[in-house]
Amino acid sequence: MKKLLSKQLASLILVGSIFFNPDVAAQTFKFPTSGSTTITTCSGHLYDDGGSDGNYTPDSEGIVTILPENGKFVKLTLNDYTAYFSELEIYFGDNTSAKSMTFESFLVSNSGLNDVFYGSPVNGAITLRFKTGYEASGLDFTIECLDEYPSYDFYLSEGSGIPLDTVSKGVNLGTESSPQNASETPTGPYTMSYFISKDKILDANDLKVYEDVYTSIYKGTFTYINEGVLQIPLDVPVGKYYFFTVMDYDNLFPESDETNNFSIDSIYVVEPTVSASIEDWELTPEANNADNKFSFEFKAESDGELRTIPNLDWIVKAGTTKDIKNASVQLAAGTFTDVASYMFDPYAGSFIPSEHGFAQNGTYYIFLQLDPEGKLSLKGESILVDSFKVDNSIAKALLLPVTGNKVVHTCKGLVYDNGGPGDSYEVPTDGSITIYPESPDKLVVVILNNVSLGIFDDLKIYDGDGGSSSKLLEEITDDFSEDNKKTFTASGPGKPLTIQLNSSNSFAFMNNGFEAEISCPAVAATRNRHTEELSVGPNPASSFIQINMPKGVTQFVGKVYSNDGKLMKSFFNESILDLADLGAGNYLLLLTLPDGSVETRKFIKR
Repeated sequence: MKKLLSKQLASLILVGSIFFNPDVAAQTFKFPTSGSTTITTCSGHLYDDGGSDGNYTPDSEGIVTILPENGKFVKLTLNDYTAYFSELEIYFGDNTSAKSMTFESFLVSNSGLNDVFYGSPVNGAITLRFKTGYEASGLDFTIECLDEYPSYDFYLSEGSGIPLDTVSKGVNLGTESSPQNASETPTGPYTMSYFISKDKILDANDLKVYEDVYTSIYKGTFTYINEGVLQIPLDVPVGKYYFFTVMDYDNLFPESDETNNFSIDSIYVVEPTVSASIEDWELTPEANNADNKFSFEFKAESDGELRTIPNLDWIVKAGTTKDIKNASVQLAAGTFTDVASYMFDPYAGSFIPSEHGFAQNGTYYIFLQLDPEGKLSLKGESILVDSFKVDNSIAKALLLPVTGNKVVHTCKGLVYDNGGPGDSYEVPTDGSITIYPESPDKLVVVILNNVSLGIFDDLKIYDGDGGSSSKLLEEITDDFSEDNKKTFTASGPGKPLTIQLNSSNSFAFMNNGFEAEISCPAVAATRNRHTEELSVGPNPASSFIQINMPKGVTQFVGKVYSNDGKLMKSFFNESILDLADLGAGNYLLLLTLPDGSVETRKFIKR
């Protein structure tokens, strides 16, 4: 009795669930988020997986096959289609191998409302595949069935086709057509297809140049289509062709008369006029040291009949005259692809004159040429001429190495990060440069003109060679411009300054780097008792010099430098200095006294 009661109770619960389940009562169906499902019905609604009120799941792909009941034909009416970057494909049959129609949605909202789709005329079934992109409210179809497959009768009116006799390849063409619906049944979404053929018979060997999908044409009405985007491909040989405008090429809508759905026009295909222009050319600076970098940039744009040039070669050359025939030095070359009427990103390049044989002061010429081999037979001007000046009185630019240390002896010049002027520096980096004066009696001064660092980077300035005995003058992490430039001075004549850039995790768009200027201003002589009493002689000398120190000074450190700043010898507390190991020439004697003061004297060795 308990078991029987349980069965009866379970039956009542099941019946109640069916009766009160709104999905069953309303016959609602949903797309799966993956895989496929098959339903047999002639009523209800089909939604995306979010149902009637929710949004669909992004990045999903589900398939639904709807089979009719009792040999009927499925009829779907689209009530809502709001989707973003999604794709709906409808197959007129019971699988995804049947003839199909695809609707891609990029930013589609409520498109194609009330469009009607009918199942296959063979088995009445229809299959849908919905591939989702960004989240949106999705799909809503009403499901019905017809006892008989609908009768269609539509055609292209007279005058449909292409109104041109001569057609250029690769150029957007205008076609005009007017599909008519003479039947009682709406067409549903249909395709317009365009072909070219060498004969008047359209078959599988002919080339489809364009196809698009249009919304339904209702009974007794027509629509007007003006296509302006189809093109004859560039690889089609020049010559005579027949141009076909075809409605419902795949016969998704069976008709009793299939002979009035197309038009034929005779066209002659020719090569397009190709023209390109050089835009926004810039060469900087106007003048520079032969060992410094010049930078250039430019754009190339199509301005002829062919609006998009698939491949456009270019070359940048330089020479000593204004005639491109004498420009034998290639600075850069390349190929632009898909050159349209506007180019967003310019090409940027650079060169160092001395590396290409332009080391002497003077004016030189630079040439930019499009299509240098004449492959495209460009119309119009395709060569640009500019000039640059080598002026070696301009200070040579010094670049930090990406890693390691560089040592220089100079009293003039500009120092940059490893990217040089105008470019971001390479990361990661820990490179440094140590700057000595060109002679030991001079004092190095570095002026930081501007700094622009990545968010995790720093720039350090040392008094010394950057080693453990060096003094950190400043660690810079914040950007500044020339209005806030900073000056750093070595602690004494002959002593160096070191600049080090550190970056391990920088953002490329932020790391513009720095610019620093080197100088060695004159050091005023200190007229004290040391200066008055210290003397060196004889001068000129042949074999030795005698150093007469001030009264009471017996301890000192001495160094002898050649005229080009090279250290020749060091000594301690020697009043008579042997010159036998020195060649004839000019020398600098640098003496460091116990109180830290430095005295310098020049002498000549015969």
